[in-house]
Amino acid sequence: MSSARMCAAICGIIVVIITIALVGSSFGYLHPTEIGIVQNTVQKGIDDTKIYTNGRYYLGLGKSFLIYPTTKQNIYFGSSSNSGFGSPDAAAIVVRVPQGQVTIEASLQYSININNVINLYRNFQMDYHRRLVTIASSTVQTTLQQLSVNDFYTNRTLVQTLAETSLKTALAAQYVIFHDFQLRKVTLPSANEAQIVQKIISEVRQVTASIVQTQQQVDAQTTVLVGQIDQEITVFVANKTNEANIILNNAKADATAIRLKSESSAFTAFQDYLDFNNTELLRYLYYRQLWTASNNAKITTGFDNIIGRF
Repeated sequence: MSSARMCAAICGIIVVIITIALVGSSFGYLHPTEIGIVQNTVQKGIDDTKIYTNGRYYLGLGKSFLIYPTTKQNIYFGSSSNSGFGSPDAAAIVVRVPQGQVTIEASLQYSININNVINLYRNFQMDYHRRLVTIASSTVQTTLQQLSVNDFYTNRTLVQTLAETSLKTALAAQYVIFHDFQLRKVTLPSANEAQIVQKIISEVRQVTASIVQTQQQVDAQTTVLVGQIDQEITVFVANKTNEANIILNNAKADATAIRLKSESSAFTAFQDYLDFNNTELLRYLYYRQLWTASNNAKITTGFDNIIGRF
């Protein structure tokens, strides 16, 4: 092969390689958690007519995606040892209040408003996260400086609510969506903290004393009530016992009367059957008692005159 043909072949291969490279670089890819806008890498301008979601696109030569995440992004103010999110985005927020400085470790979450990503780019280019950290810190400082040291210790709900409300408004103005805010740690001036702790301890003691007094009153009332109930139970049992004794005695009397009446009726019938008079009946009963007595029985004497009368 001549030198000219070899050079032509080599040039052809180089052209093919370059063409493949240029065609390959003309495509862009976005993951499912990404959105993008197209930038002209030569002129540094953007195509503000379209926002791209996940997928592979042919962009053309000299164009590429500026990529933004669609997931929630975290901002942490504090120290890495306490965050759970790795390195902090900025130092803890220092809020100046009339009694001194309050240091806050906190975190918040935001996401990019897809429909306003063009405006976000125009405001911050691709440096949006760092700028949002600065805005969030300044917003919290300005909002919470109206509070007192005591609020940070005793009314965390108020601190949380004020911070969330101000951050939501501030971040919406920067074309991002605020999601949540966590107040992680509050460090008060040492003198104020000791004073507040002492005040809380005093209030707890007062509450405890009030509870103890109330408990004593309840115990006293309970003792009186138990005594009254015991007395009522004693009276009730006594009454029911008397009623039971009366019923039992009446029943015994009724049984005795019935037995005597039955015996009387039986003797009367027996007397009529034998046609005995009273004397004859008594003599018969006396002899019957003698006949039925055992050999060892002792017969009471002194009835001779009586028997003689039968």
